[in-house]
Amino acid sequence: MYTINKSTVVKIHEGAPGFAIIDGIVTYPRAGVEFSTDCPDEYIQMIQRARMKGWLKSVAYITEEEYTWNQLKTQNI
Repeated sequence: MYTINKSTVVKIHEGAPGFAIIDGIVTYPRAGVEFSTDCPDEYIQMIQRARMKGWLKSVAYITEEEYTWNQLKTQNI
């Protein structure tokens, strides 16, 4: 007999509700890309082009519990 555990992780796409974290003053994305100072410019340009074309997209993973609480807080319930 197998036991299958249901994932408690939610995938949020950039632009979807819950993707941003708001601390009351500033809005921060949950995920992003940071380039090392050693990264050659041509690679940075390729990645930036891929994002502009929609070939590369940001996603964030959070637990269902955090996602649910965030949704309840934004609905002011």
